[in-house]
Amino acid sequence: MAKTEALVLVEMYEKTRLLTRYYLSKLKEVDPLVSQGSGDVQFNSIYWLMAHLAWAENYLVVEMTGGKSVAPHWMNHYSLGSDGSVHEGHGSFKELLDDVKVVHEKCMQYLATLSDEDMAKENAGKFQFGDGDATCRFSVQHAIRHEALHTGHLSLIAKLNKQKTV
Repeated sequence: MAKTEALVLVEMYEKTRLLTRYYLSKLKEVDPLVSQGSGDVQFNSIYWLMAHLAWAENYLVVEMTGGKSVAPHWMNHYSLGSDGSVHEGHGSFKELLDDVKVVHEKCMQYLATLSDEDMAKENAGKFQFGDGDATCRFSVQHAIRHEALHTGHLSLIAKLNKQKTV
């Protein structure tokens, strides 16, 4: 039996998350609350990046495809266009990573239930991604691209901290 589009996208997301976790593992000795960069170029903190990835995954994979949010409300602080600050009161970095893991698992469980017909529907926000594509399919595809982009930030932070990555 052929896999649904959603199941293929779940597999792709999981592979992307493995890469995110790999680069994150190279940053254990780096303060997750400190913005990293070189010269005039600064990245958001590791804490912010991980919270933002969880917010975006929930928003793009679940909410934009018509589902009910699976993320804690405080993650909205890390939404598109936020100021890059770390919102206080969410606990330690370990607690954040636990929340990120739960959000990811719930998002993947939800995504796996979507049919090819669901994926072809217009996304809930009617948001057009660059080329005018406003489907639920492209919202999920964009979530995967978005994660990979920020995984690149984590890899650069690792390099800035002289961590061997390959």
